[in-house]
Amino acid sequence: MTLVYPDYAPLGIARGKTRALYLHAYAGLKVLTAVEIYHSLHFVMFDRPRRFAAVLKQFLFRGHREPRSH
Repeated sequence: MTLVYPDYAPLGIARGKTRALYLHAYAGLKVLTAVEIYHSLHFVMFDRPRRFAAVLKQFLFRGHREPRSH
């Protein structure tokens, strides 16, 4: 799974705190790629559209396919 998450820096959250929170929340996954979007809030696609688009393109074009649910 690939997780794209905000850092909440605009709210004064210290760098790394958000990462720890998300990694803890998804600790049960065997495979996790966590991508932080610097200087963003909840809606990373609105706060940092170019960065989000770059991360999305990287995910889509790396040849990775998420497993389908049946």
